[in-house]
Amino acid sequence: MINKFSPKQLDNFHIVLWLIKDVFWVKELQLWGVLMIIPTVGVAVVLTIQSIVQKQGFYPNFAILCWMIADSTWMADEFFILDIEWITLGLFGLGIISMIYSYVFLSNILNIKYLEKFRNKSFLS
Repeated sequence: MINKFSPKQLDNFHIVLWLIKDVFWVKELQLWGVLMIIPTVGVAVVLTIQSIVQKQGFYPNFAILCWMIADSTWMADEFFILDIEWITLGLFGLGIISMIYSYVFLSNILNIKYLEKFRNKSFLS
C-alpha cells in the first residue's frame, strides 16, 4: 500500500500519523499512543530508505526518523516511567548532528571557506 503514495503524499501522510500519535500522548491514551508508534516510525523508516535510493534528502529524513524515535521514546518514558531519558536525548542529538553535517559539508548554506576542500571529496557526496 505504501508504494501507491508519491514521496510527497507519503510525507504528508506521515505528518498526520505523527499528529495523531501526539494527540493520544497529550490525552494520555497510553494504548493508542503506543500503537501509533508503529505506523509513525514505520513511515519514517520508509521515507529514510527512499531518500537513500533517490540520493536526495537523506540527512533531513534521517533527522526526522531520529526525532520520531526520540519522540516515541519520550512518550513511552512518560507513560511507563522507564527512566530512559538518555536514549531520547541521544536520538535528538543524533538528528541534530545529522543536520549540522548536512549543512556544513553537503550544502552551501554555510559558506565557510576553509571547508571547501572537504565539500568536494567524493566520500561526502
